[in-house]
Amino acid sequence: MSETIQTLADEILELLGPATLIPIPTRSKQPRCKWQDITHADSERSKHKLTESIAVKVGDPSFGLISIDLDSDEARSQFLGLNPRLEETLHSFGARGGNIWIRIKGGGVPKTGFITLRLSSGHEAVGEWRSTGGFTLIHGIHPSGVSYRNNEKKVLSLTLGEKRHGIGRKGRPRNRRKSRRSRNPPKLSAPF
Repeated sequence: MSETIQTLADEILELLGPATLIPIPTRSKQPRCKWQDITHADSERSKHKLTESIAVKVGDPSFGLISIDLDSDEARSQFLGLNPRLEETLHSFGARGGNIWIRIKGGGVPKTGFITLRLSSGHEAVGEWRSTGGFTLIHGIHPSGVSYRNNEKKVLSLTLGEKRHGIGRKGRPRNRRKSRRSRNPPKLSAPF
């Protein structure tokens, strides 16, 4: 079984690029280990210790890899309608909605684990931007009993534009109340 899990980890890394993997118990979303201390080097050395479910540390520990977690299929469709280029990157799915995976190049990755996403000002949250300090499951069995799956596309490397669509010059979310664009939905900006 260990060989199968290691092969699976290698296949996942082929899609993600360099990333730090975390073992997760089956049908759980919480690691049993002290995941915050796992480094990329630890992850590479102990791929054989991965359990049946696998998560990815996002942000700096995985070289700018982030996931955009959308809570429903409708929110995912709307977000992709606003960001059609993201159809070309890796998507993973659990029970509903899904995660869109991208690698931010050139810095500017927000340093917070989770940033709540809204499709327009004043509307309810539809998901979150997951970065440094967080993790996202990519393989195994969801607590609902459904298998995690993906579209088998490789992760795109993108650059965040400056001062556009809710992300400020230093990669920090801008105060939406003060923004003149506060009525515009969040959208990752060019160049893609």
